[in-house]
Amino acid sequence: MKITRRMESLVRLGIIAVGLYLAAASVVLYLQLNRLRGAEQYVEHTQDVRHALQEVLVQALEAESTQRAFVIRKNEIYLTEHFAAVAALRSGIARVAELTRDNPLQAARAKDLSDLIEVRIAQMKASLDFVHDIDKVTAPESFRSGALRKAAAGVRDGIQQMLGEEDRLFAERTAAMQSMLRLTIIIFVALLVLLVGVAVAYFIFTARNLALRNAMVAELTEAKAASERADTFKGDLLSYLGRALHRPLTDITSVTDLLLYRATDNLADKDQRLVTEIRTRARFLLSLATNFLHIGRLQAGKPLKLLEDDTDLVDVIREAIGIFANGAAKAGVALGNAAPFTRALVRCDKQKLRQILINLLDNAVKHTPSGGSVDVAVGQASSGDMVVTIRDTGPGIPPPRLKQVTIPFAQIENMFEREEQGIGLGLPMAMGFAQAHGGSLNLSSGLEGTTAVLTLPASRIIKVFAQS
Repeated sequence: MKITRRMESLVRLGIIAVGLYLAAASVVLYLQLNRLRGAEQYVEHTQDVRHALQEVLVQALEAESTQRAFVIRKNEIYLTEHFAAVAALRSGIARVAELTRDNPLQAARAKDLSDLIEVRIAQMKASLDFVHDIDKVTAPESFRSGALRKAAAGVRDGIQQMLGEEDRLFAERTAAMQSMLRLTIIIFVALLVLLVGVAVAYFIFTARNLALRNAMVAELTEAKAASERADTFKGDLLSYLGRALHRPLTDITSVTDLLLYRATDNLADKDQRLVTEIRTRARFLLSLATNFLHIGRLQAGKPLKLLEDDTDLVDVIREAIGIFANGAAKAGVALGNAAPFTRALVRCDKQKLRQILINLLDNAVKHTPSGGSVDVAVGQASSGDMVVTIRDTGPGIPPPRLKQVTIPFAQIENMFEREEQGIGLGLPMAMGFAQAHGGSLNLSSGLEGTTAVLTLPASRIIKVFAQS
């Protein structure tokens, strides 16, 4: 009888001890989770700064390339794109300044970078004034003195310097967060061990089931960790490729532009064709690097920044069709519209809308055999939405692959087995751009032909005109 009472006392003491331990461990775990949330916010803030700096770099390169393209080709389209890039560049550096207010060093660098960007914008304006016969002195003098190259290099170096600092802060804050996470896991595991011990003491006959459950939890934890590592690797890879490719490719396009602009009379026809081919390939790779940045942001769940303006939808569509007109004609593909377009003025990001149409037309023309056709239609649905339909007469997409083509990098696995190569970024990026506008992009395909339907919501329509 005494033994029973002693055992009961021990059980009571054990229950009290377990209760106190659970209460203390819960408080510690709660405090640790709050610290972990704070560390995650710091890491996310650093990522926001990095993305903002990368966007500034992209817009700086876009402003320079479109300015040079206008100087060389005198095409007003490049001038429009240049002013849009300049506006985005100023908006981007303002966002960087806002994000770095809590870091005096980075705030000072952001101020210096903003001044350099304004100098570079002024130089590009001087070049445009030179072309328009407004100012025949400033641009040539800046070119002779090397101020153009110095300012451009200063902007890129300033961005890289700030990116380097943010990378360092990201590494430090990530390490701190991981340290907090490890401590949280240790507390959690210690708590779990105690609970398991109590369970074993009271329910010894369920030991095998408990072991099996722990094994399943461990397997799921490892599977989740492996999935998170894969996502992290993919994001890091996109970020690295975007940053690593932009600068050298920009230098290549700059050099080739300069060669074609200044040394046309000194280059043989063969050499001019070679330089032109190099420039074309470099610009393609530069656009691919930009796509990496967009896809990385989409996969991270970050909202895309839209540079919205009032845009003539039909003008954008005809501009996109014009890009592929010659290539389609050479391939024997009829590209155009069977019915008149419904003209509409919409509120959108013109460059992203243009990229959606380019990706869809590129896929349609590329996969349509000679003698086929690609038809483009624009109309207003009964719901008030604007609908752009692109229909081709190609071989179609098998149902099992219809969903796969909308997944980033889904084509890498067999890209070397196909005649038309690609890494599977065009359609996923186009869908992301459409969703950022509040619209949608849907694909349908059968045994012959594929149809892509882009829908822009009625809330973005400013005015609908007659068919043209």
